[in-house]
Amino acid sequence: MKRFKKNRKSLFASIFILVPYLFSAVTFGQTVRDSKTERTIARIEINGSVTSKDRTTRSGKANTKQRKAVAAFDDPVRIIVRFKSRWRPEGELGTSTERIRQRAQTSQDAARFVARISRLKPQEVRTYETIPLVAMVIERKDMQRLKRFSQVIALQEDIPEEIHLGSSMPVVGADTVQNSGYGGEGQTVVIVDTGVDINNSPNFTAGQIVAQGCFNPATGGVITNLCPGGAVNLTGPAATNQNAGDDICGAVGAVGTCEHGTHVASIAAGINGVAPEADIISLQVFHLRTNPNPIPIGFPPGQLCSNNAAPGAQCVNAMQADSLAALNEAALLADNFDIAAVNMSLGGGANNAACDGDLRKVAIDNLRSRGIATVVSSGNAGLVNAMGAPACVSTAISVGSTVDTQLPAADNATGGAAYVQDLVSNFSNVAPFLDLHAPGTLIVGGAPVNSPCDNNFAPNADGQCRMNGTSMAAPHVTGAWAALKSLNPAARVEDVLSILQATGVAVADNRLNTLNGNAWTGNVGAGTQVPRVSIDVAMEQFDPHRGSVATGDFNCDGIRDIAMGSPNQTVNGAADAGEVSVLYGSSKGAFPWQNRHINQDSKDKNGKSAKGKAEAGDRFGHAVAAGDFNGDGCDDLAVGIPFEGLSNTVGQGPRAGMVQVFYGKSWGFDMGMDQLWNQDSQDIWGTAEDGDKFGWSLAVGDFNGDDLDDLAIGTPTESIGTTPASGAVTVIFGHGAGLDDVDSQMLHQNNLPPLVAEAGDLFGYAVTAGDFNNDGFSDLAVSAPRDTTTADDSGADAGLVTIVNGWVFGVNNDQAKIFNQANLNANLESGDRFGFSLANGDFDNDGFDDLAIGVPSEDLEFTNGTIEDAGVIHVVPGSNSGLTSNGSKLFSQDTNGIAGSPESGDAFGYSLASGDFDNDGFADVVVGVPFEDIEANNAIDAGAVNIIRGSNSGLTAQGDQIVHQQNPGIMGMAENQDRFGEALASGNLNATDNGHPDLVVRVSGEDLGSSELGAVQLFYTKSGNGVSQWDSFIKLSTF
Repeated sequence: MKRFKKNRKSLFASIFILVPYLFSAVTFGQTVRDSKTERTIARIEINGSVTSKDRTTRSGKANTKQRKAVAAFDDPVRIIVRFKSRWRPEGELGTSTERIRQRAQTSQDAARFVARISRLKPQEVRTYETIPLVAMVIERKDMQRLKRFSQVIALQEDIPEEIHLGSSMPVVGADTVQNSGYGGEGQTVVIVDTGVDINNSPNFTAGQIVAQGCFNPATGGVITNLCPGGAVNLTGPAATNQNAGDDICGAVGAVGTCEHGTHVASIAAGINGVAPEADIISLQVFHLRTNPNPIPIGFPPGQLCSNNAAPGAQCVNAMQADSLAALNEAALLADNFDIAAVNMSLGGGANNAACDGDLRKVAIDNLRSRGIATVVSSGNAGLVNAMGAPACVSTAISVGSTVDTQLPAADNATGGAAYVQDLVSNFSNVAPFLDLHAPGTLIVGGAPVNSPCDNNFAPNADGQCRMNGTSMAAPHVTGAWAALKSLNPAARVEDVLSILQATGVAVADNRLNTLNGNAWTGNVGAGTQVPRVSIDVAMEQFDPHRGSVATGDFNCDGIRDIAMGSPNQTVNGAADAGEVSVLYGSSKGAFPWQNRHINQDSKDKNGKSAKGKAEAGDRFGHAVAAGDFNGDGCDDLAVGIPFEGLSNTVGQGPRAGMVQVFYGKSWGFDMGMDQLWNQDSQDIWGTAEDGDKFGWSLAVGDFNGDDLDDLAIGTPTESIGTTPASGAVTVIFGHGAGLDDVDSQMLHQNNLPPLVAEAGDLFGYAVTAGDFNNDGFSDLAVSAPRDTTTADDSGADAGLVTIVNGWVFGVNNDQAKIFNQANLNANLESGDRFGFSLANGDFDNDGFDDLAIGVPSEDLEFTNGTIEDAGVIHVVPGSNSGLTSNGSKLFSQDTNGIAGSPESGDAFGYSLASGDFDNDGFADVVVGVPFEDIEANNAIDAGAVNIIRGSNSGLTAQGDQIVHQQNPGIMGMAENQDRFGEALASGNLNATDNGHPDLVVRVSGEDLGSSELGAVQLFYTKSGNGVSQWDSFIKLSTF
């Protein structure tokens, strides 16, 4: 889809906790003062200096004296160094073996570097396995010597940073998302904060905290280590030890510890949070800081509590080295958990441009290369053109705060009554390079129940604790990230950011020096517009499969019928329960009065009920496929339900997914025969686990050559061992009584040598079956669009396709073939998602099926620039030895003869189908371009399809057709978000013209505002002419 891109440039990070009683002082985090002179909005000028007409400054003479005093205080200094090492972001490494090898090498390089500077006597040395950085304490006088050392790439001082501290769920649409059954299942969020109370808080489900860690400097001077046992690096259950006197969530001196982290975690993924089904990793990085009493002359101001410089004052701060340790730990844990985002509600400083010199960018980029976003709060200094660090790192996701404010009638420009408007929170930092806003004022969360609102955060009358700050805004975005990634697991970081920005509500920063409620109002401020997230709208548009389609002869009359999945359909009040509409073909074509709707609450004509129950978020119909599994001459219907929750002895089980099979009869589907398949079925391999998405993709073929169709089921987020979201495919074979799991098979990358299962590969995202070697057995093609290969330095999430041959015993996993863009003579690039879609057909009529592979995120490079996500398809020919790269072809809208022009975000190749539409003996391929803009009607993402003809030499651009709803004579009208061509199928729907196929195009976004079903457009073919203008446009809501 079209990218709403912005350069993120800003550095600042403080996790200020603001009191629910607006502006009262807090012992940890920066204080937002209530005095009249402090209500002026601070502005950052060049070099990051803060200026304000109402703020007093010390005289130049006083400042000079202070500088001399500090210089005389030759204190040790904490620093972070990047050293020379042959290192690449881990997402660019193809296998876990390569990651392990690089981590070992990085650790060795770090040890050698520390040894070489031993004459500087570094103390408290900390190294990081996943990134080439080292933290240490040295004498300040040695900093310049170290900077000149040949092995040093960059060096920065490690400074302490602070916390950036009605229900906000309806504001961002999270309640709508949850009511639809989506909660981030299968995803994990990392909370880098003050720790999470896992024993005493009712805000999390049992077992939801899946890993913990604590990283603190050693106790000494002004620092008190808060990790259990005084550990510097601690991971595992001991990191949140709840024993008396050794409690990470206890009070230390005047400061309570884990309230902030618990509150943040509960917003992101607590029971009432944005993504309540997501798992949580808690990494504690804050230590206790106590000002000396008295404060020695010349004591460095940077070592005092920044919010309170009084003698003996206490606060909690995080060193950048400890934040790095947490980011390093997140990278290590990504080997075992499918991490969507890391939340950092902390930071410091003020930057009016990107702070990409901050060494934490190395760790943020490393996580991003593996598809993990780092979400950072912008800070609470009220700045209108600057942010703190690390929010200002351009590859981080920076988040400011808004508040719904009741404005008086006098402010209503229309002359109407008082009204509510989204406004920037008075304390929030905003800059032109801020990415997103989210609610951050008076946010209900989950501070520990044993001390629910410590540190002046008194509960409201309802007993709930409310907190203010950009700290509370960031976890809304982190939770949204988990929910979106659960729905669309192939999405990249830039995809999630783009949809949140494109669907958000623009909020202008027009703050004045006049306070109205909780926000600054007026029209003077910087005027910067930043979108406030609307998760429900984002989910609706981010859905990768709003509609599916397949054809089969379900009533045995010799004419193909159409099955159209609508996974977002509400059934008996259950949102997104899903439904399949069946449109029966006839001698005159398919018409809406010959139809049937099927869902899990359906009954057949004899009153028999379908198995299961329509429930919110099941997404029945996400995938559909047709085949004759019992050999009775009627095609049967397989329906993917990848978000189905499985029942167990205690009620609702894991949302692991399911496939339901309905058996066709001359009079319709016999509900008394339908079957439910999942990974807890008796002889199905694997174990049903939350977020597996069993049934995400489906393919039908006769893999064992017994003349009965078999069913291949994709489970792309299946964990193989401890490797998350690596993916699998299950094959269930047809028998005389239908599908039977007695001889089922399970394929994954660990049993298909030389492949290795890697986190996030999504093996099984798309599947198709064809006889690529013409031996009489169907072969299985399986895509892994997020697989990484090392054939190129930038191959993260480039994708690959695996071919497994059929034979008498099913599918032969000893003979797998692997294809990616590197062995198809094309550029292998990060994020291409090769294999997002698949289709097969004999495009050159040589008796061997060929394979079409969609790469919708391929960028097209030109001398004058790059067109991002324009998309291409590859065509791989079949042969006696199966598919071969010899003679492979590539097509895009830039190919000479292909109609249309490549544009950013078109996603050419998003969907594929094949059929001999012109009856010349050669199969043609249909390419979906659902995000094509139709300029004639100024319709964004209206969609189109290209039809590329087959020939003796295979597919050729000669005679290519482009079809969309704005073509003359075509029914319907191209409209915004129609997504014409999101799903495709072919089949003879009217038994004419020698039985060659007609084209079925899903228009999943048609009338989206008033219907969840969309439409289908049928194009009937005429012999020798291909797809004609004789079409039928059917809105499923009119059935």
